[in-house]
Amino acid sequence: MSAIAAVLFENHSAEDAVVLRMLAAAPHRGLPRKRMIFGRAALGIAHDDENADASLASDGTVAAACCGSLDNRESLTPMLDLAHAAAHGPSDADLLIAAFHRFGLDFPSRLRGMFAAVLSDGERLWCIRDHLGLRSLFYGTNGVGLLVASEAKQVAAGADIPIRADRDVVEQIFWGDYGTACAIRGVERLMPATLMQASRGRAFHTRYWNPAALLETARPTASEIQEQFDALMIQSLRRCMTGADVLSLSGGIDSPTVAGYAAPLYQQLFGRPLPALSVVAKNHPTVDETEYIKSVVDKFGLRWHTYEQRVAHGEAFDRWVQLCDGPVPTVTLNEMEEAYSLARRLGFRTMLTGEWAEYLVDQPEAALVHLLVRGRLRALGKQLLRERTRGRTAYSIARELASVLVPRWLTVWRRSRKQPFPPWLDRRPGTAAIVRHISAPRHRWRNNQLAGFKGVSISLEANEVCEMLCGIRVRRPWADIDLWEFFLSLPAEVKYAGPLRKSILRWLARGRVPDVILDRTTKTVFNASVEARMNYDTLARWLRQPNVRLAGVDYALLQSRIDARNLSLFEYRWARDLASAHAFLELYGE
Repeated sequence: MSAIAAVLFENHSAEDAVVLRMLAAAPHRGLPRKRMIFGRAALGIAHDDENADASLASDGTVAAACCGSLDNRESLTPMLDLAHAAAHGPSDADLLIAAFHRFGLDFPSRLRGMFAAVLSDGERLWCIRDHLGLRSLFYGTNGVGLLVASEAKQVAAGADIPIRADRDVVEQIFWGDYGTACAIRGVERLMPATLMQASRGRAFHTRYWNPAALLETARPTASEIQEQFDALMIQSLRRCMTGADVLSLSGGIDSPTVAGYAAPLYQQLFGRPLPALSVVAKNHPTVDETEYIKSVVDKFGLRWHTYEQRVAHGEAFDRWVQLCDGPVPTVTLNEMEEAYSLARRLGFRTMLTGEWAEYLVDQPEAALVHLLVRGRLRALGKQLLRERTRGRTAYSIARELASVLVPRWLTVWRRSRKQPFPPWLDRRPGTAAIVRHISAPRHRWRNNQLAGFKGVSISLEANEVCEMLCGIRVRRPWADIDLWEFFLSLPAEVKYAGPLRKSILRWLARGRVPDVILDRTTKTVFNASVEARMNYDTLARWLRQPNVRLAGVDYALLQSRIDARNLSLFEYRWARDLASAHAFLELYGE
């Protein structure tokens, strides 16, 4: 586990004490290891004893600090001059320096992996974060200069300021309106796929990757699609696997597809079966996916470990908001901690998951309108025939196609009236946050394909902290950028040609994944398991008599529903996010 920190001093000579203070502020990321003064810049890294995925280097003209991993080392190295690298081989920081000299400010676009890095020539800083934001980076300024670090609390520590909650940002997070601002006042986050150049009190941000330019740029044949997907998935797994891996395996399609490619490759590379870890729910038959998971285990002879979720759903908000520097919506971090900690106790250091496949192959909304607007009438005709074969009514299809004539303001008005909210929430602030992201029907398909790149994922940053805490590195084979670019390039009528969701994935995985999974027409809903572990006592602790009250919340009605313990799951999830916000405000409010 690892972290980086850097300071570009403005008014006095550089010193490493500030960097040391920043690194020490996040002990779960490892001990401070190396520091370097380079002109007006000071850089440092921290990592643990077993997983040194941070490096610091200089060639005399540029210094670099990097954490995470560069996955395309093998293909990148032959293009670079690495004469300055140490005799034992180039570190990731060495590669970054050489790539900077070779490609200039275009160097981040040549990288693959999950990484955050800072480079300096002694007068300027260049800060980068990977394409999808799998590794985080925050920054802020004070009288000393510009401070950059892996976590927001580290920036505050370097600036020598107390942590204070930014109430406006906390409210925005609760309503789902995320931005670059952090919940800690005075700290900003660097967005994914962004290069920040800083010098003399000024900072400029540039997007180094434009996924929109890749949309529907390829016209491959069916055999070419299969061939390219096979090669890219194997490449992604080679980049992810270390030999100390375990696959988080469910009964859906995404992680079994990973298993279909990873299991034979793992046997080939490491001479033993791929381990897998699954949640079972013996007390909740509607949730338990053992039948489907076992079909994958048996097909590939996986070393299978199982466990039942024991932790309460949504406890220890005060602990998590301290660790994650703000409220964390949507995800339940103690469930993640339970899984990661178990994997670590079993001896694994890397967990492979099936996460994020939906961004690549399951965003079909408004595909018919997209084909109509683009004038691809032949493809549209085939899609219409498929929709009718699935049993969709002609009226429903006609209504979708007619939506191309609906202006955005009318779409916003309709959505604002239909958007559900709990009875104890004023729908106006929530609706205002939601409608800002509503696009006109003619643009909806395009925007859906780019959904994985928009905004910032606070839950992903919190997941990174949980990884560091448990000593596990999570790798998502579906998050490989070369794989994403491949799926972005496919035409809509190819990506969404079948009658079922994720149709292209069902086709590509046929023969590798058991048919019983690929032919599933239902999706497991885990409501029963969550409902059995609802933690009303924790909700009451944070929401009964809060010192600070968020606008738009009827706390009296909410309290009565908590006391009666009759929240619906929909309400409970909103209440859980509200409790997280209040835990942070109570700890760090004015």
